[in-house]
Amino acid sequence: MKVAICDDSLVLANQVDTLLRNYDMKRFDVDVFTNPLRLLASLADNYYDFFILDIEMPEMSGVVLAGQIRDFGNANPIIFVTSYKEYMEDVFALHTFDYLIKPLTQEKMNQSLKRLTNYLGLQSRRFTFTFNRTSHSLDLTEIRYFEKNRHTVLIHTIDQIYETSMTTADVLAKLDHRFVQVHQSFIVNVNAVKHLKNQSLILNDETIIPISRKYQRQAKIAIMAALREMMS
Repeated sequence: MKVAICDDSLVLANQVDTLLRNYDMKRFDVDVFTNPLRLLASLADNYYDFFILDIEMPEMSGVVLAGQIRDFGNANPIIFVTSYKEYMEDVFALHTFDYLIKPLTQEKMNQSLKRLTNYLGLQSRRFTFTFNRTSHSLDLTEIRYFEKNRHTVLIHTIDQIYETSMTTADVLAKLDHRFVQVHQSFIVNVNAVKHLKNQSLILNDETIIPISRKYQRQAKIAIMAALREMMS
């Protein structure tokens, strides 16, 4: 999961980062910001699964920052961190996921992260990304395949093609067993496969997807396993 932390104190921001990594070192990809404007600027090129924001910041309060994140089109969970309870009414109007009172402890963070990861897990049938500076969420059944074109990922759905900037690893991390990487540039939804050949796949709409030698064996095993699971 990609996470944005924003706190004007680098020490406190790094403390939150440490608490996240203590919870699960491999689960979170963290970007730390000490300036809210830099976080907002990053939204043009980055998609975050959730945000952890300090409320008391001199350049812009965390409440105002959260409002601008929502205006940008990102509706993902926000956890606020503050020394005071007086902001609770304001922040929950922004569909806040949680509100943690300083000083932070590992126990407090673990409880919040457990609820958060369970919540996001319930949303795992959807693929979330940014397209044209707006956040989008697609049901996985809508997606036929992903095509990597240099730094851009083309998301081919039944009736539209979206573009986003993501690494292949980031794409795969958001998918389930129905999706198989068959080529450095292609990840395919097995539900869309009509025929499986030695060096290519033919999809239901007759689109031909190449299978590279590097992925040939594992792709065929994964596709057959996924198809068996769906038929069982």
